Amino acid sequence: MRIPRARWTKDQPPRLAFVLPTPVAEICQALPDRLRELLIHPERSPQVIDRLFPRTHETEVDEREHRRLLGESLLERRRDQVEAYAELIAAAEPLRLQRGLRLLLPRASIDLFMRVTNDYRLLLATEMGIEDNEWQLDASLFQDRQREFVELVWLSGIQEILLEALTQ
Repeated sequence: MRIPRARWTKDQPPRLAFVLPTPVAEICQALPDRLRELLIHPERSPQVIDRLFPRTHETEVDEREHRRLLGESLLERRRDQVEAYAELIAAAEPLRLQRGLRLLLPRASIDLFMRVTNDYRLLLATEMGIEDNEWQLDASLFQDRQREFVELVWLSGIQEILLEALTQ
């Protein structure tokens, strides 16, 4: 199964249209719940939080103070993005015969869609122990986590298709 290319509509303003096949649509519909849980309870997954919010200060003291001051506002901003993403997915048009969803993204929403998708990819990668870009070559990473591996591959494909459309 492959994801069809994204195309710009002739609407004014134009929107990016693409089809999410049913398995991918299900991933996109479920990912807000996983991210919400993470952002509501960041203490449960400190490694994932560290990947989503990389260090900005060299010393531990400065970093701790920075996170204390900005931590909740950073989490709140990410939660807002997850809610906006969920609304985009909920607004997608179901296709007949269980073929998936047709998603129409206004230009202003593409960055949001990419950010939230990438946050979920980071969550999956961290949980799987992936730390570099050569992850697809290491079969040991996905032997016990096949579902997560498939989700990671599908979401990477979606991002690639969107980036390709943006450069047309």
